[in-house]
This record gives sequence, C-alpha cells and structure tokens, in this order.
Amino acid sequence: MTRVYPLPSALKAKIIDLFCPPCLKDDKNKFDKIVRQGHHVARLLLGRPEYDAERVAPKRFFNTYNFPLTRGRAEQLGVDTTLLSAEMGKMLAQFHMTARNDARDVEIVLGADITNEFRPHTRRDPRVWVIDFNQVREFDFTEKGIPLLVNGFFINDPYFPRARPGVDELYSVFKGAYLGECKKIGEVAGRLGERFVIELEAEQKRLDERRAGEGELSETE
Repeated sequence: MTRVYPLPSALKAKIIDLFCPPCLKDDKNKFDKIVRQGHHVARLLLGRPEYDAERVAPKRFFNTYNFPLTRGRAEQLGVDTTLLSAEMGKMLAQFHMTARNDARDVEIVLGADITNEFRPHTRRDPRVWVIDFNQVREFDFTEKGIPLLVNGFFINDPYFPRARPGVDELYSVFKGAYLGECKKIGEVAGRLGERFVIELEAEQKRLDERRAGEGELSETE
C-alpha cells in the first residue's frame, strides 16, 4: 500500500491566492484558518465544464480539502493539462487491460511527487494519484465486456476529458495515450482498446444529442 502525498505547499498556497473569495481574504481570522488547514489533495476534473465567475467558490466558505480542479483552474495554476491527460489515458488503459477492471468510482487526485523525499529542500512537483477502489468491477477481457468499461467511464465523476473527437484537444491526447498504452500491453489489449474508444465516443455523442434536445447540459457528462 502506498501513501498518497498531499499537494505541494506552493501549489496549495496558489490555489488559496487565486480562488479564495475576496470576502474571506478580507476577514483575517477566517483567512488565517484557511491558510492553516491541513494537507489536502485536489480532484482532477478535466471533463467538467468551467464554473461561472460567480461560482468560483461559495461566498462564505472555502476549503482546499479535495479541491475541485477543473481544466481552466488547472491552467490558471500553471499545471500542464496536456501532460495530465496523457498520464490519465495511460492509467485508464492499465486499469482496463492489465488490472482488468472498469475503474468504476475510483477517485483521481493531484498530490505531490515524493521521488525527492530524501532531499527536503527540493521543491516537489504535483503528481496524479488514484484512490478508492471499493467499487471496481472485473473486466472479462472480451468485446462483450466493453459496455462495462464505457458505463464505468460515465459513472465516475468527470475526471477524464469528455469523448468528443475533433472538439476537445485534451481528449485527443487522452485517446492517443490510452490506445498507445493498450498496444504496448498486447495485441488483444490493443484491439479491445480500439473497441472501447469507438463505443465510448458513440455513447458520448448519444448523450450530447439527448441533452441538446432537452435544452440542457450535464455538468458530469
């Protein structure tokens, strides 16, 4: 079992600086309490629509614990979302084709890279971690099991870029990394990975068309 290390202190401080509501910054007691909050991680939500300016944070509440890090917020912080998308694509391929599960309800968070843990004065970089595996389901490594993987993708919070080819450049990066990793794992994994992507994009298109017809946009899909 591996310990998940919290956000680098510099990144946590930048989150507070950029996203803490002004009304809380102006209240010294409340702001000091926010700064003193314990070590936390951020949830990587690259598939979630951006918040409206008025929804950056509740006016009377702000916490860095499990902070929702959308694409726009990550880019404001200087986090490389292209690199994250590639890493997430490879990671999902490993879940599907090596661990052979659907990654259902896992939580993908940003913490710290601790490869320099024995060099205390070295600045730590952020790193992707995965936690909470209690609901994953076994993938039978056949084409019949692909719908299970697709369902698992949409059941999760929108950690991954949404499957909109030609529209979302981060999805193109994610897809390329996913398929490349599947091919490295093996011939069968490569074929199943391609089938997963086809069915994933078809399901995303179906969901988008349904919501367009209903005149609404889901934050999680």
